[in-house]
Amino acid sequence: MLEKIKAEEIKNVAVSDIAILETYIVLRNRGNADEVKLIFQNLNKICKNYGIKEIKILDKNLILRQILIEKKHKTTFFDSLITASAESYDHSIISDDDVYDKLKLTRIDLSGGKYDG
Repeated sequence: MLEKIKAEEIKNVAVSDIAILETYIVLRNRGNADEVKLIFQNLNKICKNYGIKEIKILDKNLILRQILIEKKHKTTFFDSLITASAESYDHSIISDDDVYDKLKLTRIDLSGGKYDG
């Protein structure tokens, strides 16, 4: 996947503050602060080396959209929040989780295949 991003076969890749928050929460629940620090230092390097930008997307309207998605599609809090953030950027997501297909996002799985929701 990273090589496809570097070769610009997959363009305009960004990681949202929402995805960063979810990653942080999951990692902190599984590991200690020093391990999480190392992982995030490595993520910074990866983003820099592969031209992956970080976008700030959290605002009141995103929260309102998240609530609508969660209620309408009966999704988890984070699935609906990630969906709302992807909608506000480019309607696509890199993920192996097929829940995003039913949420009408274009999903690129980690092996590089593309699925239009």
